[in-house]
Amino acid sequence: MISMEFRAMYPYAPDFEKQLTSLRVKVLARYHDLFNNIKDEFLRALFIIRQKCPSPGTKRARDANLSKVNLLNGIIEWITPEDAFPTKSDFPVLYVKGESNEEQSSAALVWKENIIPLEPNMQHCFRILCESLLVFNTFCHPVNKQFFIFMCYALLGVGNLTTTGERLMQNIQ
Repeated sequence: MISMEFRAMYPYAPDFEKQLTSLRVKVLARYHDLFNNIKDEFLRALFIIRQKCPSPGTKRARDANLSKVNLLNGIIEWITPEDAFPTKSDFPVLYVKGESNEEQSSAALVWKENIIPLEPNMQHCFRILCESLLVFNTFCHPVNKQFFIFMCYALLGVGNLTTTGERLMQNIQ
């Protein structure tokens, strides 16, 4: 339903899958030395983009072991398969049951008191998360704003890039 509403609102939006494939290839080729501990190429690309698109005032984890830090905190949260999905979130967050930074057994988009179960495909889940921000005209957590501005522009063709996003886009071209 969210995707159908998104298509009605933005009929000229580019194909998400094609845009994602192109972006992932460029990001991984340009930053091939980052986050090598993450096996899934899609997640690895998200981690790189999140690190390269910090929001103003966000502290970067310089000395921390980045393999143990979830840079996607507030965007994608991993929970153990035995746990129930949270029942409330102030901002739309994708909750994934499974091992951190790996494929999942199930996922749900949680926003306010709404829990939207999603199919266990990380790329599909992420597309729904991005589309939901636009369909519901809501905001992400402020520390993730630059990341979502970049992703909505690069994958969905919506909005304008910030200076930080333009720099990243130039670096991967």
